[in-house]
Amino acid sequence: MTNIVHSHLSSQKSHQKGCKCPENGAPLDTLAQLTTGDLDHQKKSLNKFIKRQKAKAITMGQIFPLIDLKNRMEKSYWRSYHCNNLLLQEGQKVTTKYCNARWCSVCNRIRMAKMINAYSIPILKFKDLHFVTLTTPNVVADNLKNEIEGMYKSWRCINKNMRKTYDLNIKGIRKLEVTFKPRTGFNPHFHILIDGKTEAKKLIELWLKRYPSASFKAQDMRRANEGSLIELFKYTVKGIHKGTYHVEAVDIIFQALENKRTYQPFGIKKVVEEDINGIKSEPVSFKGHRDDQWRWSTLAKDWVNDDGELFTEYIIEGKLTDWIKDLTEELVEPEKEQDVIKLNRAEANNAKWGFYSEMADELVNTS
Repeated sequence: MTNIVHSHLSSQKSHQKGCKCPENGAPLDTLAQLTTGDLDHQKKSLNKFIKRQKAKAITMGQIFPLIDLKNRMEKSYWRSYHCNNLLLQEGQKVTTKYCNARWCSVCNRIRMAKMINAYSIPILKFKDLHFVTLTTPNVVADNLKNEIEGMYKSWRCINKNMRKTYDLNIKGIRKLEVTFKPRTGFNPHFHILIDGKTEAKKLIELWLKRYPSASFKAQDMRRANEGSLIELFKYTVKGIHKGTYHVEAVDIIFQALENKRTYQPFGIKKVVEEDINGIKSEPVSFKGHRDDQWRWSTLAKDWVNDDGELFTEYIIEGKLTDWIKDLTEELVEPEKEQDVIKLNRAEANNAKWGFYSEMADELVNTS
């Protein structure tokens, strides 16, 4: 199998040097072979799996160093190794298994789509949408878990205080994010989309009363736009700093976040869980109608069948940080600053949020 894959990769690379690829990254030689069905639909199907291929490559590049730590999280990390490892094709349908882990780039893309699908319409209907960041002083590894627990407690107290003392019934959604820098340590913080400038200012004011040593400048408030939704939903953990993957720090963050919900709507109905279902089937049109098995190859960075045929035939080159940058740029392309977007119901239904479905690996449906 290894020799077959290596031979296929070598010929594919030499061929691609002499061919042009469309801007979406799909190899033209693959698309040229498609003779049935709607070409645009098949291109979209291929591009969707190419994005998943990149996400799977990122997960595999990050997961082995985590597994090698040999701690209590090892079984959980191994579960992500098996996520999307095997694609079972029956006709034009592919079935695979998902791990639902926060460190899995494949599952995170689907999680992002689910959350945007569920909350974009109610949030963007707010009259005065603001994006708020609440942060605390950086902490060392031993204090991270307690700091996060304290932040959740502070949030509950502030929310209650705003309603009872200031008669402000706040509405929005909150997400916990944790970043790491070698020189400054761990920085847990909240990103919040909230309705109302008055409410946003009061939120920061009450937060600083509970954290007087926190920097005033580190707390942020700005008018929100469509890009703010992507910023809120796109990730929870940043473990790469200046091109270096800090595996021990990432592991510490994941242990601190274990069994914690990172997203929380407030003042609006909770309409979806952030969990990803374990097994899913979905249409695939670019490989034709067949019964086959495609298993992930670390060498090819693609799924390969027993005959050595590559699933997407897209060649991923470079290193882990390049792949992450590549996928992130595909996910997040914020437009220029603009006023709050206001949609009526007809506009929302017509839009179907196709903009997000192109980025998020999952069909977004507002119906």
